[in-house]
Amino acid sequence: MARVRHQVPGSITVSRQVRIADAFSNGATTKFALEQPANSIIESVLIRAVGDITVGSAVDIDFNLGTNSDHTGNEVVTSIAYLDGSANTTVNAGVVKTCSIVDGVNSDAINSYGNPAAVTTDDRTLFGRFVTGAADVTTGAGKNEVEVHVTFRQF
Repeated sequence: MARVRHQVPGSITVSRQVRIADAFSNGATTKFALEQPANSIIESVLIRAVGDITVGSAVDIDFNLGTNSDHTGNEVVTSIAYLDGSANTTVNAGVVKTCSIVDGVNSDAINSYGNPAAVTTDDRTLFGRFVTGAADVTTGAGKNEVEVHVTFRQF
């Protein structure tokens, strides 16, 4: 006969944040790292503009997040346009972008049983980067600052 326990706590949600001041500059790559806790899956990746981010011409700022220590990985978030300069040259302060997570890394992986990327058994480092096109970026107080938030479901 099956034994059922119902008074134990369930999974919890934890998050990590990286805040980058003077985040972008002409033709530069901004790299960062953060830790994923053991026994967790990635539920969401959000990018929040803390201060206005304005480029001087129609260039892109691309973002990716992965597990390669050279910061080129896209195992979590493939390269996306954080700022699509052909559509707009400014991300206003307070704007939050929700990133699409690669299938098999997030809770969608539960549908594909046995996927090794679904639940990490050890702490691991995630490596991200922003790549800015060749255009000046407005700097100064209250400008050019961004946060990356990653939410994990820990079991």
